Parts: sequence; structure tokens; C-alpha cells
Amino acid sequence: MNEQQAIELLEQLRSGAQEKVFISKEDFMVFRAQLVLQEDRASFVGTANKGGTATYVYVQQQQEG
Repeated sequence: MNEQQAIELLEQLRSGAQEKVFISKEDFMVFRAQLVLQEDRASFVGTANKGGTATYVYVQQQQEG
């Protein structure tokens, strides 16, 4: 995975085009590097899986106030 592919996966989650994405152990650091740059990064929820993979979903955050 390269940076552009990671950005595309994040956008697919954000837009609802993908409900969840699976990130391999090998791709995790590239994906994470782009994830932390997102303004809405708290909306991306990741779950660690057996074998070192991770699953990410996008959870819409409610606005306070």
C-alpha cells in the first residue's frame, strides 16, 4: 500500500462507499501515517485482529452544543 491508496481507503470509509476496511500488518504503518493527518481521525475506529491485521470503520461523531 502506498500513501495515495491509504488516502483512498480513508475517503471510502468516510463517504460510506466501504463499510469497513481490513489493513494488513505490512500496510498498517502507511495507513496509520495518513490516518493521523485526518481532521476527523477520531471517527475512524480500528479493531486489532488476530495475526496482526486491523479492521477500520467510520463512526460519525455527533456535534455537541
